[in-house]
Amino acid sequence: MSRTGRFPRLLMGMAFVGLGCTGTIDRGAGTNGPSDKPDDPSGGGTGGSGPVNTGPKPMPPKPGETPNLAGPMPLRRLTIFELNNTIRDLLGDASNPGANLAVDLPSAVGYGAGAKIVTSVDARAFLDLSTKLTDTLAAKVSSLLPQGCSAPAASAEDGCAKSFIKQFGLRAYRRPLQADEEADLYALYTKQRSAEIGANFLDSIRVMVTGILQSPYFLYRWELGGAPQKDGVLVKLNSYEIASRLSYYFWASMPDTALFDAAGRNELQTPEQIADQARRLMKDGKFKDGLTDFSQQWLGVVGLPTMEKDESFTAYTAEVGQSMLNETANFFASLMFGPQATGKLTDLYASNKTVVDANLAKFYGVTAGSDGKATFKDTERAGILTQAAFIAAHSDADYPHPVKQGVHVLRNVLCQDIPGPPDGLVIPPLTERKMGDTTRARFEAAVAGKEICLSCHSLINPTGFAFEIYDAVGQYRTTEDGQKIDASGSLKLSSGTLSFNDAIELSKKLPETAEARDCMSRQWLRYVLRRMETTDEAGSFKVALADFEKSGYDLRELMVSTTKTRAFTHRQPQEGEGSK
Repeated sequence: MSRTGRFPRLLMGMAFVGLGCTGTIDRGAGTNGPSDKPDDPSGGGTGGSGPVNTGPKPMPPKPGETPNLAGPMPLRRLTIFELNNTIRDLLGDASNPGANLAVDLPSAVGYGAGAKIVTSVDARAFLDLSTKLTDTLAAKVSSLLPQGCSAPAASAEDGCAKSFIKQFGLRAYRRPLQADEEADLYALYTKQRSAEIGANFLDSIRVMVTGILQSPYFLYRWELGGAPQKDGVLVKLNSYEIASRLSYYFWASMPDTALFDAAGRNELQTPEQIADQARRLMKDGKFKDGLTDFSQQWLGVVGLPTMEKDESFTAYTAEVGQSMLNETANFFASLMFGPQATGKLTDLYASNKTVVDANLAKFYGVTAGSDGKATFKDTERAGILTQAAFIAAHSDADYPHPVKQGVHVLRNVLCQDIPGPPDGLVIPPLTERKMGDTTRARFEAAVAGKEICLSCHSLINPTGFAFEIYDAVGQYRTTEDGQKIDASGSLKLSSGTLSFNDAIELSKKLPETAEARDCMSRQWLRYVLRRMETTDEAGSFKVALADFEKSGYDLRELMVSTTKTRAFTHRQPQEGEGSK
């Protein structure tokens, strides 16, 4: 398939307004918040419970299997988070200018793929964004120009414009521009310089920037360029595509100069070359952005500060909600980045250390050092699942929701297939809340004697009940409405039965299970691919899991191992690819 067959060419004299993109585009992802049915004991089915295993379930790898196949590579738009980071690194604008765009939509696997641009309203929003961005560049547009072109002589302006198109276009499109693309942009420049418009050199450059920022080659994640590299039945990603796959995996942003230079030398083709770059990216402060993006989507806590909570929870405010979200990001970063980071799966689920600000320290009742580091009581919290963000995001406004919490743990932490309620099933409501009733008692009563419900809720409810030691905003408690909390339960897994007294004990036992180790490997692959892994990728999963085990379950080594797999470096060809 030709490049111009997938995307419309840049129209001279105007930016993209009506984008006619084709191909496989994910729905996108965003808030994985609670169900909008507060008394729905099912947790709202697939709404707000994170990744839903509706895609193909990978077959177990066979003994001696080699990682020689890969799945499709969906075309997807940058998420708002990725867009903001990319604009920061491309233009030096760190104001998060995309914050007011329409929110990303939830995807089947819970990891953002960016909402489609399908209406004139959508296109207008991006046109307004690009215009606003280039307006703010008026005072510093010269900083984007090639060396020696910040104030060129009149005779050198056209040459500088051509150099700018090559250099800036490479960074914006994340690959070298093709001849027709350069010609289109230069025609846009000369149109501005014509007597009809009469724009000066810098203003003409700004118009080109506006057009580039409206291009689907900037907005969408598919770094096309040149003929596909066939590798047997697969297409091998070229070095520029690998550079972007690396940078958006580890940084949630565009490649840096070192990655572009490596791609230009075609030095991103062997597993060793790719792994070396992966380790370099992990040493950069922008690695924290990629970790934030993964951890908040994996936990389903995006959007927490805007979730409503009952006014009876006086310790909770929107500011505290944002502090909870920051804690998730900072805790995960402290685990993965820096000289004291362990990267261990055990610490992710069982550590009593955290990083909080003053608001959250007061909320928790802990003392934090000047660096924000604090230690929880061993009897109150252990690991990321017992922090307030996860609890509050998967609770309703006035009470914790064990079904939402249980479903999310089963799907995202253990990769269990938990379907939503069957179509047409009348979901039994919770019993009316009465004095002395516990949340657990109400949820148990809702499904008692209903065999069609118990087939799933016998797994879901016990898992969720483990979190009953926390209220709807994530504060620790030992009683509810005067009744002693019962957070005990057991969970039958393929590897054995997991029994626990509460979420703390559950969290400490999770990293010892084959299911949690297996699932973490799958979650990183799903985050990279932004889709479910396929049966073709069983070999890639096997490689990542084996390296994860060999490292002592170090999440950093898991990330590096993922970059060595065929699922990362290859894709299936699309129908008709290679035709003119």
